[in-house]
Amino acid sequence: MRTNWGVKAGAFALLLAGTALLPTVSQAEPISREVAKKCEILRAKEFPPRQIGNPAAGSAKGTGKDQIEFIRRCVANGGNMDGSPERK
Repeated sequence: MRTNWGVKAGAFALLLAGTALLPTVSQAEPISREVAKKCEILRAKEFPPRQIGNPAAGSAKGTGKDQIEFIRRCVANGGNMDGSPERK
């Protein structure tokens, strides 16, 4: 009877910690299709491919990490990378 006590206590502690941390997890908001398209076009202009039509050739400028950071900033700015506020 006492052999499972440690397992039950550990499972209960994990359940309690998960329940306590659940409200702190932020929900990601989906981006609009227009913002995604605009950011992809801007990324293609900023990081042109080495060989057109060959995605495996890589980018002529920057690395994959640079491109990911560029897209994150673009999405955060609502697809507007020139610094001026977006017009609606």
